[in-house]
Amino acid sequence: MKARGALPAPVVAPRRVNLPWYKRPKVQLGIAFAVVFLGVFLFNVVKDIREGSDEKKLQVRSIEQFERRLQLLNAPLAAVYQALQTSPDQFLAGSLSLDDYRTQAEGWVEEFRKLYTGIREAEVREDLEPLVEAKALFSQGSVVLLDAAKAYLQAASVEGAPRQELIDLGRNLLSHGGAVVNMGEIQIQRVKNEFDLNDPPAELPAPVIPEEAAPPPQPPATDTPAIPDPGAATTDPGAATTVPPGPEPATTVPASPAN
Repeated sequence: MKARGALPAPVVAPRRVNLPWYKRPKVQLGIAFAVVFLGVFLFNVVKDIREGSDEKKLQVRSIEQFERRLQLLNAPLAAVYQALQTSPDQFLAGSLSLDDYRTQAEGWVEEFRKLYTGIREAEVREDLEPLVEAKALFSQGSVVLLDAAKAYLQAASVEGAPRQELIDLGRNLLSHGGAVVNMGEIQIQRVKNEFDLNDPPAELPAPVIPEEAAPPPQPPATDTPAIPDPGAATTDPGAATTVPPGPEPATTVPASPAN
């Protein structure tokens, strides 16, 4: 009870606490959210970079494995192309016996079938579309070469004009198959350029357009081999050197590029 005449007690306002902006609950909540968001973002970025790097390594490995497969399939075909330059005409001229010619032609069919089967069964990454396209072109070219060998073999079963026609058909198919193989060569070099596997990048030639009728073979010069040395092209990273040998469509000597 106040004494009569006493002064009233002064009214004091409650003390106001001023927090720094970064200590305010809403600001701290926002900062925590931003930190979590940034951490998740950086984690995903690093993860994507690593996965992208791993994916590229797998794609490069697929390209290199396909190249090696082509080299193995390419190896035994130099002798086949050598024989194809002379044996059919020798058979037509009578200087090569029927039995010897048939034996050779059966060997050509067998070797080209191995080529076609080997390329068709080669595994490539399905998500690497340019390499899948290269495989398709090599498969198409090799099956045409196989048809050429079958035509040469069938020529041993007929006489006269039909024999000449089958020899000519085989020569044409050999040329046309070589044109498709040439497109495969260009495609595989395009893929290697894209993945920086050619140093310097290979210059891509224009596709070869074959003639309807291939020119007859000419005897090779005595001082040059009929089939280019498969090892001679290994020093030129820009050349199409990783594919099975294929006849140049408008030339008389089948090309035999190899890495």
